[in-house]
Amino acid sequence: MPADWGLALHTTTDILGLALMSSDQEYRDSQERLGLDLSNLLLVRMRDFLPPQSLQNLAFIAVANGPGSFTSSRVGLVVARTLGQQLAIPVFTISSLALWAGRNTEKAIIAVHLDARRNERYGAIYQGGDGAMKPIVAEDIFAAETWRALLETHQPDQVIDGGAQTTIPVTALAQMAWQRYQQGERPLWNEAVANYMRQPAINTQSSTGS
Repeated sequence: MPADWGLALHTTTDILGLALMSSDQEYRDSQERLGLDLSNLLLVRMRDFLPPQSLQNLAFIAVANGPGSFTSSRVGLVVARTLGQQLAIPVFTISSLALWAGRNTEKAIIAVHLDARRNERYGAIYQGGDGAMKPIVAEDIFAAETWRALLETHQPDQVIDGGAQTTIPVTALAQMAWQRYQQGERPLWNEAVANYMRQPAINTQSSTGS
């Protein structure tokens, strides 16, 4: 078989999303809520999902790089980077916020947000049209009241709370990566980095004492 399939990995929530899409837009996907087991089961689920295709059939890997769960996002990126390096194929990264908005192709204003805790929101607002979603409010962490003010100002046609969704846009991830691949983009595996927006909390208390 020729290397004309793209593998998409979406691991930024507690739902594992896998998708395979060919250059002819033939595709299949799998979504499973794994919760805290996602990190441990990702490779097992991917191994079971791939056949009848194999790793040698892959033209690229695509991965959602956040924002979202720090641990599961990191696991997805590590797997994508490792496969990209071993197979010498491109690794595309796409924001999880852009993916939620990318499900919509109409000329509409779409606001997407995720709970960032601490009474804050990961958020962005996009303008649709011409087959693409363009940010009119760039991705960032917003205080809850600031996010509400932005929604009031821009009056979006749709507001998507990514954390409240029961499915994830893993097929959109494969589609967007194929568009970029067909436009000639070939990102290297070591260019795939996380979009955490905030570093994980660490214990800064001194370990020394009197």
